[in-house]
Order: sequence, then structure tokens, then C-alpha cells
Amino acid sequence: MDNVKNAGVVFFTIGVVILLVYPLYLFAIDFVDADMPVVIKVGLVVMFFGLVIVMVQLVRERIRDSKAERKSLKE
Repeated sequence: MDNVKNAGVVFFTIGVVILLVYPLYLFAIDFVDADMPVVIKVGLVVMFFGLVIVMVQLVRERIRDSKAERKSLKE
């Protein structure tokens, strides 16, 4: 039964990723073709990477805190 549940989660995740990535792909195509100053393009890219870095750090921190909390509950 666990295999079926895991397969369902995998397919669900793939569907969500497709639905999230496709609009980003369309935005990227329009972004490259846009008649926008280079400074604004560079600024938007830098902001995006900054947001990604912050989100990754928050997830890592949450995972670390969760492990520490589980360890303290076991003791």
C-alpha cells in the first residue's frame, strides 16, 4: 500500500511542478524578448536569486530546528 501512496505523491508533485514551471517559462521567454533596459533586467534577476537564497535558507533552518526539537523530545 505504501508504494501506491508514494506513487500518488510523486505524480501529484510532478503535476504541481509542471503547473508552476510552465508560467515561469513563458515569463522568461517574454522577459528575454522585452525592450527593457539592461539595468532593470539585471536587477530583477538579482532579486530573484536573492529570494531563492532566502527561501532555501529558511527551509534549511526549519529542518535543522525540527531535528533539534525531535532530539530534545527523545531525551
